[in-house]
Amino acid sequence: MFTLAHISKLVTSVLGIAPLLSQPVSSTDAHNVQSNAPTFTQVYEAVIPTTFENNIPGPFGGRVLGQWLGGNFTNTATGALAGRVVPGLGGELGLVSNVDSKHYPDISIVIQWVDDQKFAFLRMQGIGSIESNGTTTFTLHAQMETDSPSRQNLVESFLLTTIVLPPPTKSSPNVSNGVLKLFAKSASHGVKGETFTFQAQGF
Repeated sequence: MFTLAHISKLVTSVLGIAPLLSQPVSSTDAHNVQSNAPTFTQVYEAVIPTTFENNIPGPFGGRVLGQWLGGNFTNTATGALAGRVVPGLGGELGLVSNVDSKHYPDISIVIQWVDDQKFAFLRMQGIGSIESNGTTTFTLHAQMETDSPSRQNLVESFLLTTIVLPPPTKSSPNVSNGVLKLFAKSASHGVKGETFTFQAQGF
């Protein structure tokens, strides 16, 4: 049973919280906030012959089955051969959605560098679209794992890739020569970009 002392403590607690609730929510003028827009530098370009099997129908769309037949990674700055795609490892196991017809790729590639013979595992996920002529274009976030000493900066960097897969030609009806471009996040230059202001109130 409540006593007068209990009621007094309860009223004091409520009155103590009330000023907190009545305080205005602080905000920040988004126009006065300086943010650094990320910039990216192309590091490698690769041409990768790719073969695709029939899609597996599923509850969310068609599951893609793609395999790499090889391919070369070249240094964008020098044009020199940097690595070779290891055939038979990795692949494209994405999904063509039956909701919006978009292609949601889940791609992995194994590369062997030509200078130190070390290997790299490149994993990519993103979104793509299929054009009316059959060309598929992807934009993907990538992550690299490698023990190559000269490429540890790529392990620690935020990576993006673009992939263009044209339709197969008549001479090679089951093969598409995909073009992959790999970009690494470079130093920002103080560019003023979009900002978001969040308002929060604590109790």
